[in-house]
Amino acid sequence: MLAMFLGLALEVVGYITRIMLHDEPFIKNNFILYLIFLTIAPAFISAGIYLCLSRIIVLFGSGLSRLNARTYTILFCTSDLVSLILQGVGGALASVGETTEDVRVPNP
Repeated sequence: MLAMFLGLALEVVGYITRIMLHDEPFIKNNFILYLIFLTIAPAFISAGIYLCLSRIIVLFGSGLSRLNARTYTILFCTSDLVSLILQGVGGALASVGETTEDVRVPNP
């Protein structure tokens, strides 16, 4: 439940910073806050859903599930963490580039 509330709070803050960008879209600090909050918030919401899924499996019986209830949480939360890391690396690479050629990914 805490993960869900934290995700919703991050969403609200992200959308507030998005509203702040309406009048001045080129304020870098507001844009960075907007980007960070709205990127991280869905991971917390999905983590809350994964925790609920494991509790539902325990409630209805572990025999109905192919995997252990704890395995679902570990597997999905790890995949969320990996995707956040990849998004962070991509954002960092895009922000370091000064020209279009620096940001563009070469074709194989």
